[in-house]
Amino acid sequence: MLEPTAWHALQDARRQAVHGTSRDPDSHANSYVVTSLHLLHENEDPHSDARRGAV
Repeated sequence: MLEPTAWHALQDARRQAVHGTSRDPDSHANSYVVTSLHLLHENEDPHSDARRGAV
């Protein structure tokens, strides 16, 4: 589940994308959010290049 900030950002992006078109900005068009997940190994640095590369 995405945090509310991500959902608001998605809705804002949808509204901006339809600005200047004939499409209703609050219509129920399909929108997708792609997220990634990387489980850290024990003692793995969350800021390492390997972790960034995995995500």
